[in-house]
Amino acid sequence: MAVLAAGRRTPLGDLYAEHPDGVPSSIDATLVRTTVVPERSGEGPIEVLDLTRYARFGIKGKGASDWLRSKAIPLPEPVNTLAPVASRKLDLVRLGAEDYLVLPQSLGEPASLAALRSEWESDGRERKGFNSWREEVWAWFHIHGANVADFLAKTCPVDLNADRLPLRSVVQTRVAQMDCILVRTDRTNDHGFDLFFDVASANFMMSSLKELGAA
Repeated sequence: MAVLAAGRRTPLGDLYAEHPDGVPSSIDATLVRTTVVPERSGEGPIEVLDLTRYARFGIKGKGASDWLRSKAIPLPEPVNTLAPVASRKLDLVRLGAEDYLVLPQSLGEPASLAALRSEWESDGRERKGFNSWREEVWAWFHIHGANVADFLAKTCPVDLNADRLPLRSVVQTRVAQMDCILVRTDRTNDHGFDLFFDVASANFMMSSLKELGAA
């Protein structure tokens, strides 16, 4: 499992250091899970998973699209959508005309993502985009629950209800008063979003979500 440098901490980051392998063994590991809204009568909880230490890869700039096409990777159309790449077990998120985020479809199996990164790094062509360092600069949370859209409506100006924002949609907006990218992935098989934002604000984001849950 590829993870970030030990010094890169997010709200649950210290718990990783106590784990024998340095990372949880699966998405269901309690090490990465925290409840921001407890279960209430007739309503399930809303939970946040801190996935920041899982591998991801970003490429942007001139040549990024052509390089991905050269690897037989279909590009998401239009911008602000996610396209699964079944042949490589990856998800490709298109954030701009030449701006891509690559995620592993299975967090416990990062080999395909590592292979793509290695191909890109070893390719000597002049124009292939550049590494946008998404592992270094972005925190990665996943928030999910049956009422997650109503909960996020307290802090996000976009209507995130399931009937308005289909699966694999991407929204570049604001959450907790900061720039944030939301990707509807339903990663835990219920309504949920991956959140990507400035890693230096990870503690603030978690605190804000907990305060909203307690309100």
